[in-house]
Amino acid sequence: MTDHTVTIASLIILHLLCWAYAFLVEYTRCRWEASKRYTFAWVVGGVMMTVVAASFTIGLEDALLVGGFFVASGLPMSIGAMIMHTWLDDKAAKKRQAEAIRDRVEEV
Repeated sequence: MTDHTVTIASLIILHLLCWAYAFLVEYTRCRWEASKRYTFAWVVGGVMMTVVAASFTIGLEDALLVGGFFVASGLPMSIGAMIMHTWLDDKAAKKRQAEAIRDRVEEV
């Protein structure tokens, strides 16, 4: 029978840390409206916590390999989210600018 003490301890610690992380995420999202656009960054943080916890069980080399797979799959999604939010911010700024110009014309 294999001793799974490190695995069980890693899972319990990860579980508890992720509860704290979830509360931090929600606390920040409720208090700072702009943080909602950075959901991908919160996900990256959670994945990093998981890979680090897994390294205690599967070893550093395998954890780095798994982390590499997460980078390969997550980087395009993260970049896409940043591009989308930049585009939405630009669109909103142009709308506010057009409204400001329209308001000035109506005043004259």
